[in-house]
Amino acid sequence: MAMMRFPTMDEVEAADHEQLCRWYRFLPAGVTPEEQPIMNRLVERFHEFGGMTPAISKALGWDAPGGGF
Repeated sequence: MAMMRFPTMDEVEAADHEQLCRWYRFLPAGVTPEEQPIMNRLVERFHEFGGMTPAISKALGWDAPGGGF
């Protein structure tokens, strides 16, 4: 299985609620100095949208990396 590509800051800013939830669930933690601010903003926007909803959680699933991404 291929690992999900880490998004850019522009992608995080343009992402909708479902995409933010997908990254939040499946993206590895940002560990490099370049990834840290992107991950921080992703989490901030994730919470601004209200976090994970039951409907989005079900749509994304747990078994497929990226929820079929």
